[in-house]
Amino acid sequence: MYLPSSVLIKDVIVHLKERALRGKVLFKSFLCIFLLFNNLVISQQDPKKYQPVNIYGKLSELNPETEINRTEIEKLAPHDLGNLLQRVSGVSMRSYGGLGGMKTLSMRGLGGEHTKLLINDYPASNVQNGQTDFGLIQLDNIEKVSISLGNNQNHLTPISSQVMGSTIMLTTFENSFSHSKISGRASTTIGSFGQKEGFLALKKGGKSNFLSISGKYRDVDGSYPYQISMGDHTMDGTRRNNSFNEFFINLGGGIKWNGDTIKNRKHVLKLNAHVDASDKELPGAVILYNNTSDETLQTQNANVGANYTLLENKFRMRLFGVYNRRFLHYHDPSYFNQQGFLDNQYTTNSSTFGVNTTCKVNKFDFILGTDFEQSELKSNRESLGIPTRSTSNAMFKINYQTNYFEVNTALFNQFFIDKNRTISHEKYYNRLNPQFGIYSSEKLSKLFQFYAWYKHSLRPPSFNELYYSQIGNISLEPEETKQSNIGATFNKRMENTQLSFKWSGYYNLVDNKILALPTKNLFVWSITNVGKVEVLGTDFEMNLLHQFSTDLTVELNGNITYQTVEDISDRDSPTYKHQLAYTPKVSANSRLSAFYKNTSIHISSFYIGERYSLNQNNSANTLDPFLLFDTSLEYAFIFKKKHEIKVQAGVKNVFDKSYDFIRYFVMPGRNYFIKLSYELN
Repeated sequence: MYLPSSVLIKDVIVHLKERALRGKVLFKSFLCIFLLFNNLVISQQDPKKYQPVNIYGKLSELNPETEINRTEIEKLAPHDLGNLLQRVSGVSMRSYGGLGGMKTLSMRGLGGEHTKLLINDYPASNVQNGQTDFGLIQLDNIEKVSISLGNNQNHLTPISSQVMGSTIMLTTFENSFSHSKISGRASTTIGSFGQKEGFLALKKGGKSNFLSISGKYRDVDGSYPYQISMGDHTMDGTRRNNSFNEFFINLGGGIKWNGDTIKNRKHVLKLNAHVDASDKELPGAVILYNNTSDETLQTQNANVGANYTLLENKFRMRLFGVYNRRFLHYHDPSYFNQQGFLDNQYTTNSSTFGVNTTCKVNKFDFILGTDFEQSELKSNRESLGIPTRSTSNAMFKINYQTNYFEVNTALFNQFFIDKNRTISHEKYYNRLNPQFGIYSSEKLSKLFQFYAWYKHSLRPPSFNELYYSQIGNISLEPEETKQSNIGATFNKRMENTQLSFKWSGYYNLVDNKILALPTKNLFVWSITNVGKVEVLGTDFEMNLLHQFSTDLTVELNGNITYQTVEDISDRDSPTYKHQLAYTPKVSANSRLSAFYKNTSIHISSFYIGERYSLNQNNSANTLDPFLLFDTSLEYAFIFKKKHEIKVQAGVKNVFDKSYDFIRYFVMPGRNYFIKLSYELN
């Protein structure tokens, strides 16, 4: 990722940014074989084997995909989705501030544009800049976060997500069925730097139907003190122009009904609508910071979607459609141009439709699917034109199951048409991309699972990269990525102890990487396909849970990632074989939780190793590593089995560490919060 200097950064923030690492497509093959062991079973599908160890349930098993349920989210008490995802192995987060600050990510060395965000199985990524600000996604209504790296095994998700480098899937409260006729949640949070939050959600229905609504409002002053090293001395200050407020409202409804009883046919229909808005001030890099900083950014987003699923013994089908409207307004009242201000407005409209089918014939599963998206961007900046993109993704996949292994192979077709009638630009992309995978089964070993996969994927340039003033390049080719992965999981239950491990090794190669390079000066940049990036990494995760007594349980989990993400574009370049900017080689997380009756305490740590602010890896560009600790205490009042009131208080950055993810974008020191929540089941 190439980060411009702090003056240019403010313009980059305007458009929720056009940089990060990117990805790749085309051809090649890979096969893997492996062996295993045997013994005992840990099966989450069979709760009769052993009972939950406490009111939180037993420890989730590790599998090739990472899942974070609502209980795990509450233990970490993250401010937003970005704050949560930075604790996932293989993720490098770019955070431009604390609560409310913009957050983008790189997954296994690939830029944020290679990660597809799904909310309730609907695509939610932004074609304008190709990625998502995860700092704007709150977690109060989230039931589960699933992260799939590479070979997505959920075959009913949109094909556009299965072809991507990785997928983040969110399941929400207002889009899921309930066992209760009436369920509800409410919470209020207050914290440091003027943090005030309120959340309310209600759901009526049961196992066969539901109607739901949820909403939240959040307001933060954001004026936190900071300390930053400036050469031989230290500078103290207070973050200014950093306040924001935001809200969201969600509506959902669903119904299930049975059809042919012989085929065990079931129908599921879900409808949902969402609206959110944010109004935030934009602080700059503190090295150039001044008291007159007054830039603001407003966003307004809305979507409506429908999802129908048909389930039979040997056949499944899903139809979906969703419409998204995104509005972004950037205002700088003191910009140095002829007008004396900058006022940029962008509106993106996208409509997506898709169908997925799976059919089982003996030991074979045949999966076929396609989706289509039409997007258009309008702006008050005439130089941008009116770009449109038509996207079609199709997949044919075959799964073959034996007693010991499951093997799958797939062929994806990615087709794009970019047009901009204002500047007479039209370009087509068409790629066929293979994917292979092999997974061991429980019959081979009840303790171990081994897996491997290989895939191609393509990431087209975003509208900003193609058309943005003084930067855009309509000659850009898509980034193409080859990804390969091998890994293993281990799960074992020993009386009152449960132990799980997961290991992955991966190699990614990016061609036609899109890089931003300065030309005349730091205000005039060019975007070109000059990059080639090689990624070599490994992740290791561990979960341990031990029940000391019926009242006391202790849980420990952690992960560590080591990855080299190197520029191999040009052997004669001074950055050849250098680590890409803001990508640490080492990152790690841990959490220790203790549960005693209705009380729990959680201590978590987060480590980011040494990294560089530019692609030239020298001492001047080096950023120091940092280690943070958070802690929280929670008590639950449970009455009449259906009502639960929780009180949670916590401290973040316990040791008041001064740190930054991005040079000169300072993060908050020690801060506090207290949360009161109520739940009806």
